Amino acid sequence: PPPPPVGAPSCSVNPSSVAIGETAGLSASGGNNTYTWSAPGGNLGSGSGSGSSVSYNTSGLKTVTVTSAGLSGNCSVDVIAGPNIFLDANPSSGMSPLNSSVLTWGPVSGSGPIASCSGSGTGFSTGGASSGADTVGPFTTGTYTYSVTCLSTMSYYAPVSVPVSITVSSLPP
Repeated sequence: PPPPPVGAPSCSVNPSSVAIGETAGLSASGGNNTYTWSAPGGNLGSGSGSGSSVSYNTSGLKTVTVTSAGLSGNCSVDVIAGPNIFLDANPSSGMSPLNSSVLTWGPVSGSGPIASCSGSGTGFSTGGASSGADTVGPFTTGTYTYSVTCLSTMSYYAPVSVPVSITVSSLPP
């Protein structure tokens, strides 16, 4: 008698969400137990058989295909971008005495999710918020430097810091 029909393979990804450059493990089952992997835009690991791995250099939902006995199955990897933030001061310069400046921070377009941010510099506090505004000052003559440091929800990414300076000049004679 002919051999029983072989079903399409299936695959799974662990973890299903990774950072850019982080490796996700791949596992296949079904089919005829001989597998080939395809991950367009991805960097496949050297795993053979039912296990492999993949990493990506860009963010987005990626599709991995496993093929066995001429049939294919797909699974997805969600590649999360790292944090990308801004910090602005308004005004960023002025004449002494300068009463105040508003520091505004938050994610830029395309940023990955931010867990929390902290501020440094006299009188600057983010309250842990990933975006917001805080008023600092007053200022006398000099340059005042502030920074915001944010953490990604993905522990793979290092904290990201951005500085801003406020320059206060003396009154002209």
